[in-house]
Amino acid sequence: QIVGTPYYLSPEGWMGQAAGVADKADVWALGVTLYEMCCVKRPFEAKNVMQLASRICTAPPAPLRKGVDQGLSGVIDLMLEKDPNKRPSVDQVLEHETLAQVKALLHIPEEEWDPSYGQPPPREAMPPSSFLFQWGLRSFRPHCVEELLHKNVQQVSCGRHHIACVTTEGELFTWSLVS
Repeated sequence: QIVGTPYYLSPEGWMGQAAGVADKADVWALGVTLYEMCCVKRPFEAKNVMQLASRICTAPPAPLRKGVDQGLSGVIDLMLEKDPNKRPSVDQVLEHETLAQVKALLHIPEEEWDPSYGQPPPREAMPPSSFLFQWGLRSFRPHCVEELLHKNVQQVSCGRHHIACVTTEGELFTWSLVS
């Protein structure tokens, strides 16, 4: 069973070999996201899910557009390495020279660069229920996502066409805004 958006699923995820390398799959997904931010397109496109899976597992990503910083291009190439054993860890990505330069430009205090900084409050501090509203999908008014009405939504992530949310119980809900 596949959970998530297929475009961001790592090769090992498609092949059912993701056990023990979940952090490397996260690095892959972030690499896809960075690629998409730089090129305004995904590194792997296909007409159907099977073709997409095949391209993600076997084909190189489409070349980055001209003008993308070489350092950033290098980080993205490392993150989109097919072999999870050759792909950098989250810590290695954060320590990469290019990201250190970004950190310096943003003047981010060292304690905030720590991945544990700003973690959500403990479960007992969370409200007993959450209300999630969306609009834009054939509607000009916000409407409540009723499937999540009695869930404790902890985090929501929105893309151009997809939304994902995680509950405090660890459930993942995703849906597409494409009609």
